[in-house]
Amino acid sequence: MLLGFKTELKLNNQQRTELIKHCGVARHAWNWGLALTKQILDHRTKKEHLSLDQRVFQCEHCHFQIDRDLNAAINLSSYVSVS
Repeated sequence: MLLGFKTELKLNNQQRTELIKHCGVARHAWNWGLALTKQILDHRTKKEHLSLDQRVFQCEHCHFQIDRDLNAAINLSSYVSVS
């Protein structure tokens, strides 16, 4: 039989204030991370027409360069789960 246990924190006023501050900062950091990720994804440069003889992809926006085969391998590895 599985029993559930309930724990209660008995905080004084100073501890309660610090906990509330920490929760606010954590929420702000979470929201900032989400906004930053959205900005990065929105500014990705995608080449619609990349011929097969072009072996290196270069972003016109940030000038990032990567070999297209390496990039494909990285993208495929993110979809495969290693067990």
